Amino acid sequence: MSKRTGCNENQSRGLVRLLSLLMFTVWAVSHATADVIVIGSSVPGLNAGTVLTDEKTIQLPAGERVRLMLPSGKTQSFSGPKQIRVSSLAGGGQKADQGLWDDVKRLASQQKKPIESAVGAARSVAPSKPGARESRGQGPTSHPAFSWRGVPVDADGSVCVEKGARLQLQRQRAGRTQVVSVAQMQSGKRAMAEFATGAVAAPWPQGLQAEAGFYIVSLSGAPIRQINLVSLPRLPSSDETLRVLYAHGCRAQMATWLSSQG
Repeated sequence: MSKRTGCNENQSRGLVRLLSLLMFTVWAVSHATADVIVIGSSVPGLNAGTVLTDEKTIQLPAGERVRLMLPSGKTQSFSGPKQIRVSSLAGGGQKADQGLWDDVKRLASQQKKPIESAVGAARSVAPSKPGARESRGQGPTSHPAFSWRGVPVDADGSVCVEKGARLQLQRQRAGRTQVVSVAQMQSGKRAMAEFATGAVAAPWPQGLQAEAGFYIVSLSGAPIRQINLVSLPRLPSSDETLRVLYAHGCRAQMATWLSSQG
């Protein structure tokens, strides 16, 4: 009798633990994060890098715009006049890609505008005063324009490009004439190109096919770089760009794309 009682008690405890686990799972799903990151805004005080929690509401005046990143990494853009409830954007909650979320938050907060929270403890977001958005500097140290056909030569890493497109080499600063050597590691083939004085772009070297794979890039007067060309047969929509760039490790292009969202 005692053995049967002990067995029943063990079964009951196991059932309680199982029910607790199921309840926690349901709670976790229902409470999945619905926060968003501001990655571009023309609203004074609502700056790139600001995290808006799901109870916030954005009051977007006529003529203003904002682009937000959802927890999944997908982005959405809105134009005023519009009232946007953050909780409605994530469709009841989404599981965040934490690595992508952290990278975008860091990169967005490093854009030209300082981060100034427009929300504080309030439950809504509205511009503090009317005014045009700040313009971004386009001086010689700014990022080149985002492109699926541009291959930066100033940094190591992966570069996502449009498959079959005519590519260009890009340098960070316009300056003197510079010769660049590009060697394909798979075949050992090497070719040269030249940046003209005052130019930030140069044509991909003639005689060297731009294929997916690793390349060694040597720019006169600069460190040797290793880049990995990632060839995309189909380009993503604007809303999916960050997710695609992150998935392929194209971090420099993430920063360039974010800087264009202003």
